[in-house]
Formats: sequence, structure tokens, C-alpha cells
Amino acid sequence: MRTIALDLGVRKIVLCEVRDGDVVHRKTARSLHELDDFLGADTPPARVAFEACREAWHVHDRLIALGHEPLLIDTTRVRQIGVGQHGRKNDRLDAEALARALAQGRVPRAHVCPPPVDSYAPNSALATRSS
Repeated sequence: MRTIALDLGVRKIVLCEVRDGDVVHRKTARSLHELDDFLGADTPPARVAFEACREAWHVHDRLIALGHEPLLIDTTRVRQIGVGQHGRKNDRLDAEALARALAQGRVPRAHVCPPPVDSYAPNSALATRSS
């Protein structure tokens, strides 16, 4: 399975793919759809790491739908794997650090919340009610 990391930014997404310890692909895109040549429906499955953020849940669900294995990374522990260790803001280096950590099995995973309660427990007191 391929090993890919994404650095999700406000205006861009940086992709880094590693294989056997070497960076084999890098790409910067303005949207997830621009990465279809690496993560589209017709691509081989990949383990894809990215930091938890506001957009992460959408990316997580989209990657699952495309047949990939998303790994949400705990943002409070990313410095342990080298993200930000270079002392300057550099999305390309951060994506590479995430990809290398994923390949080495050193990613601090974040919990992925289940679907909202009302989607599987319509009779629950917490379920959304239609008046």
C-alpha cells in the first residue's frame, strides 16, 4: 500500500509520497480534487496521514469513499515526529515529515468521532427532532 501525507492549508494542500525511505512524489494543489491523479478513484489504495483540523473530517470521509485508509494525526504531538522542527513554516517539509513517520509507523493518531448520534439512533433523546 502506498504511503502519502497531506499538509492541509487554508489556500493549498501539499502532498508527499514516500516509498522505501525516499520521496517519490510531491504536489501542491488548491483543492483535494486537484490531487485525483494521486488519490482519485482509479489510483491504488494508500495510507494517507494528515493533521486534525477543521477540514480533516471532510478529507477523511472523501478518502474512505475513494478506497484509501486515512489516518488523522494528533496535532498536539506532531512535533515528536518532526513537523515544525525545521524552525520555519514550510508545508512541504511538514508533509514529508508526516509521510516518513507514517512509513515508519510513528504517527500519533487522533480519535475519529463516529457519525452523529441522530444518524444511527433516531429514538435517542439526543437525536435531532423534527417538529
